[in-house]
Parts: sequence; structure tokens; C-alpha cells
Amino acid sequence: MKVVRSLALSIFVAVTVICGISVLISCSLDFPPIFLARGYWYEVHGLNSFEERQLLLSHTWPHNTLQEASRNFLDWKERSAEWWRNNLINPQDPNWEGRHRLHDSLKNGTLWYDEDLENAFLSRLEAHQFPERCTDNHWIAHRTHDSGLLSCAHIITPVLMMGILKGDGYTVVPISRPPGKTGLPTFDGCGEGKDKHIGCFFNLTSCRVEDDPYRAEVMNNQSARGVKGATWDSLWHDNTTQPGGMTILRSFMFRYDAQSHNDAWRRPKLRLWNQLKKEGRAGVHNRSDRAIDKLRDSQVDFALHGMMSAWMMRQTSDRVKKIANKIMSRYQDEMERPLWMPPVLALHVRQTDKKWEDPYFQQHKKYRSVDDYFEQMKSMEEQFNFRWESIFIISDSGSAIQSLAQALNNVTGLPDSLNGQEGKRFIMYDWTYDNALIERLGGHTKIPSDMKHSAQEHFLATLYIIHKIADYAIVQYSSNVGRFLSEIIGGKHRLASPDPVGPNAFSVDVFWVHNR
Repeated sequence: MKVVRSLALSIFVAVTVICGISVLISCSLDFPPIFLARGYWYEVHGLNSFEERQLLLSHTWPHNTLQEASRNFLDWKERSAEWWRNNLINPQDPNWEGRHRLHDSLKNGTLWYDEDLENAFLSRLEAHQFPERCTDNHWIAHRTHDSGLLSCAHIITPVLMMGILKGDGYTVVPISRPPGKTGLPTFDGCGEGKDKHIGCFFNLTSCRVEDDPYRAEVMNNQSARGVKGATWDSLWHDNTTQPGGMTILRSFMFRYDAQSHNDAWRRPKLRLWNQLKKEGRAGVHNRSDRAIDKLRDSQVDFALHGMMSAWMMRQTSDRVKKIANKIMSRYQDEMERPLWMPPVLALHVRQTDKKWEDPYFQQHKKYRSVDDYFEQMKSMEEQFNFRWESIFIISDSGSAIQSLAQALNNVTGLPDSLNGQEGKRFIMYDWTYDNALIERLGGHTKIPSDMKHSAQEHFLATLYIIHKIADYAIVQYSSNVGRFLSEIIGGKHRLASPDPVGPNAFSVDVFWVHNR
């Protein structure tokens, strides 16, 4: 009898202790013990409708409910990624199921690749671009194109991949255009003439022309003689790899004829993709295994561009990342915990001097209303029964940012002035810079040279933020910015979709595809 009583007492004490611990933990996380036990907190007490779950969420998130679920969830750069992958977090969000129904619907027929394939690509890239001894490699010196910043990024991307395909011993080094040959102010403020290239904003290689007197002399001699540089075809067929050698490429190297089997870019591109498939896995969602051997060129293009663009974002300067931290500091509490919640939608509106490339402007002689972006967002939400709780707006038009905030939150003051109020979305934008500057001046090229570098860094900071927090974007593919946003989000999801409607982005330019 004493043994039985002792056993019963032990069980009673153990149960009491467990219940006490559960209550303490629950109080610290600000939701009842039954929520912990059930896991799916929005199913408790009959909270089955989206509206009921959303109301309960508004009273708890993000201040207390999930803060202890993961340390990464407290870091603005990791919060969205953690929301996607941490099964202690995502089941507790009523938006999770609907957002993923949209994701699963749009990725049907989309090329996917795994982490091993991505790592194989990045390890090759970094081995070529950051060699142990730069003097031992043959340099592919690429003259930066005379265009906008992200146009330059898109143009050097296939050049970087060509460096990988040429084999061991090659490094792509960006160089400036010859003196007097630069018409656009893209790289104003980047230092001396020799520094005016894309390496001013992205750390693409450890090899520098100024550190190599021999190569600097070769480059100067060719520039003085007016040598345009080698063509893409001649580079591909040139087997010269001697240490200390250098091939200077012409400024514009991208080949657009993707349908031609004789295209000098298509062959090496497919060869690289086939090499990567041996080191990782890839497939097409909801298609047979044979579909991976029948890909469109544009799908392979997007996969490679997506991995490259995401890598370039990681290679931005510390100054750009500090600006990003400053922007996001406005959207955290006094303990530096993010106040915004996933899922996060990026909205990109390109206007000012884009009229000749904007198909809508060409047809209607005016820019598209921002209401089109808002209505597309609402259509997706209503179809799949979820809500993008947070929005990051990027635009070269201050009035477009204000109009979007008006459509989203009925804002009359600052775009983010109603953040935190019941029923309002959490709006974010670069509040640290004059977002009406470009619109007021009449275009990007009219920014004074002494202000251009700072403007570019703030622009890159917004891209870096979107790279970290956005899970989808509504953009314009007629803009390099819109295509770049689709790529970096595709790199995050490891999905390659060049179509106007896909799992990474929706392009309001319905007749414009990603790789046009």
C-alpha cells in the first residue's frame, strides 16, 4: 500500500510540475497552454475562419507570441526565411496555408533545383573570382556597359558564367570604359576614371587592375589604340590560359538569339547546367523526370541568373548594408525586434524616364495606375484566402509610393504612418532618402554627379532588404529592376520561372517575358 501511495504521489508531483512549467512557458510566450499542446493554435476554441484567426493574430503577433520560437526570428534579415522553414512558427500563422496554396499553384511546371546544385555553382564561381593568386590566372577583363546599374549587372552575369566554363585558371575582372567613352552617370562618385565600373558597387573579385602593373599597361595600350576588344565567340574559342594573360572583352556581350543552336552563349550555358545537375538535383514541378531534359532556354537562363543575382546581393558593400539596417531600424521596437510580420510582398513601380521601354506608356501615353498593382495583390489574396501582412515599396517616383500607401492603408500622411493600427498593413520603404528626387529632376540621368553615388547606394539598400524579407513581388519586367527582383526572390525559393506570372513574381507588363 505504501508503495502504491508513494507511486501515486510521485505521479501527482510530476504532473503538477509539468503543468506548472507549461503555464509559465505559455505566459512568457503569451498564449494559453492548450495552444502549446495542440500546436495549431488557430484551430483551438473553434477559431476556424480566416477572419477569426486573423483577429487573434492581431492581438498577439509579433510582440510576444512567437519571439522565443527561434532566435533567427528576431533578426530582420532572417525573419522571413525562418517563417518559411521553421515548423514551430509557420503553423501558427493563419496566412501560412493560403500563401503556400498560391505558391504551390504558381510553381506548377516550374524548374526547381536543390541546395547542392546551388552550392556547386557558387563554389565554382567564388573559386574563379577569388583565387589564391590573381597573377596565376588568365583575366577576362570586361568593359562595363554604358547603361543603368542593373542593366550592367545583367550584362556581366553571362560573362561571369563564361569565366566558369572556360575552366580552371580564369577570372572575370570588371574594368571601366576608355576615357571619354562614358555617356551615362551610373558610376559618378566611384572615384577615378579607372574605378567607374560595376565593381564599385559589387565585390565581384579579389583581383584588381591597379594591383597588376603589367595588365594595367596592356589595358592602357589597347585603350590608346582604340581597340574595341575581343568578341564573345573569339573568347570561347581562344584556349590561351597563360599566367598573367588577359583578354579584354567588348562592353556589350550578351547574345539574345537563344533559339539558335550556333549561338556561342547557348552551348556553354547548357554545358554548365549539365555539369551542375551531376552535383545536385533539379526537376520540374508536377512533371515527369523526363521534363528536366526538355527545358526551355529561358528556364535555364533564369536559374543561373537567379543564383548569380542573389550572390551579387551578398557581395554589396558594408555601406549599403548599413543603410539597409538604418531603414529597417524604423520598423523595430525598442528592443530591436522587428515589428513587421511575414509574408512580405515587394511592389516595384518604375516611372519617370522609362516611357520608351514601358509598353503600357507606349500604348496609352501615360504610366500605369498604381491601382493595377493593388488590384492584382487583392486578387491573389482573395483567391487563396490569405493576406500579405507587410509591403515593401520601391519606386523612382515619390508620388507612386504615396499613391500605393493610399491604396493600401488609406494613408494621408507619411506612407508608413498607420503601421501598427488595427486592420492596416505594415508598409515599409526607404524613408532615409528623398524618394521624390528622381521624379522632381525628371529622370535618373539628371541626378547631380555629387549625389549620384549616394542615390545608387540607397537604391541597392532597398534591393538588399527585398532580397532578405520578400517572398513575392509585383513588378514590371520591362525594367531591369523588376527582372532583378524576380531573380533574387527566385534564388531564395530555388525556382526558375521566366514567365510573367510565376511563383517568384507577377509582371504587370503582360507582353514582356523575363529574358526578352
